[in-house]
Amino acid sequence: MSPPSASSSSSSEQQEASVLGKRSNDQVENSKEEDSSESQSKKATSSSNMEQSLKNHIDSLVKSWYFTPMPPIRPGVGEYTTYECFSYDELPKIEDIYKSEEGDECQFKQPSFDGTWEWKLKSMKEQIEEFKQLRGNEKRKNNKREKFGLTQIDPTYTQSDVDLLPPVLKVLFNDVYFHFLTSDIESPTACYFSLMKPIPLSSYSPKHEFCLVPFFNDQQSCLTWFALFDRKASKEEFNNMPGCFENPIVVTGISIADLEDDDSQVVKLDDLQFQAPSIEEFVWRTAVESNLWMCVHPQCGKMKPIDIKYKPGQRYALHYENLQKAKQSTTQKQDEKKEEETKQ
Repeated sequence: MSPPSASSSSSSEQQEASVLGKRSNDQVENSKEEDSSESQSKKATSSSNMEQSLKNHIDSLVKSWYFTPMPPIRPGVGEYTTYECFSYDELPKIEDIYKSEEGDECQFKQPSFDGTWEWKLKSMKEQIEEFKQLRGNEKRKNNKREKFGLTQIDPTYTQSDVDLLPPVLKVLFNDVYFHFLTSDIESPTACYFSLMKPIPLSSYSPKHEFCLVPFFNDQQSCLTWFALFDRKASKEEFNNMPGCFENPIVVTGISIADLEDDDSQVVKLDDLQFQAPSIEEFVWRTAVESNLWMCVHPQCGKMKPIDIKYKPGQRYALHYENLQKAKQSTTQKQDEKKEEETKQ
């Protein structure tokens, strides 16, 4: 048998090198895919952990509802108290207020709190356009509370402060929309909307970038209501959960005056109490309760809940009237039981 020729040996070596090269390229590609898959997996795990961490922080807040007493349907402990901390669990659920019932003369659509304020603005489009035309291009230069297209804003605001604001707050304080979104709130305690400077909660970084924005204040600064959100949590990655950047929750429990008087005070989440899962719901509930107070309070409207014509308001009031009756009945039964035990 004759030995293989040089050309045959060279061809064999080239083929082998080609196969080895192909294998090497495939291995590199596979390695890249594995690295990419591992990176995506780590990112998904990190995002999931962050989401759970944010949820844990929000869930840890005490839930309550600070408002002035509304006798006789929701009396307070004290006769002349300005604010009291009412049970959050006893608040009427919005779906119950707007549920359809047979025989209703008028149906009201349940508002959708999605951060756009469309539930209020949509019905006011004509008035908003008229307002824009009447105002034209007028610039109120002397109004220090209007800048960056916003109104009722702290005059010391800078563009970097504005960049910290969630979209839902920018719409609320928009210099065109503000009047239309807040005009139906007549606070019994003269609370007012004011967009104050953001307050970063630095003690939670770098994992979270929590930020407080004071936006609703008592006239005497007894209480301040804040938007609370995590700037690291986006709507897309966190499924628009309460507390993400695009969906701030509302908290209170402290006053802006307390912070101004003591610059060294470091705000913790433990200092705050959960009031509403969104700014829109807070504004809606505040408007309903403010108007109900004017209707039912013994010193004002003196109306009975059943006589309130606005159906959602009537249901809201009846919820508390029935709750109050149930509490009174329970108390009466307990007193009767104690009396019987004493006799025995």
